[in-house]
Amino acid sequence: MKVDNKNNAALFGLCKASGNLIQGFDAVVIELKKEHTKVSGIFLASDLSSKSEKEIRFFAEKKDVHVHRINIRMDNIEKILKKRTGILAVTSSSFYKMLKDKLIRT
Repeated sequence: MKVDNKNNAALFGLCKASGNLIQGFDAVVIELKKEHTKVSGIFLASDLSSKSEKEIRFFAEKKDVHVHRINIRMDNIEKILKKRTGILAVTSSSFYKMLKDKLIRT
């Protein structure tokens, strides 16, 4: 489910600064293919293509990693992280829980 709160994009900046964020399809897939992946969860931008979403979900399911689509566009992510991407993997379980609690409403 999506949440309309673009200010929460700044939380990814904090996650990046702490070294707990992997950005982009290729980098996330490389991490997911490792025997002992560090990925706690994955967030997808609202305007990510359905093809990219399908592919990242395929790799994430193999490692039992949760994937969430959020209501933050790639343009907003780029403003915070200085990189245009729609796939953000969090490697800290505490950061993942905080982001999930702020961004996902069930």
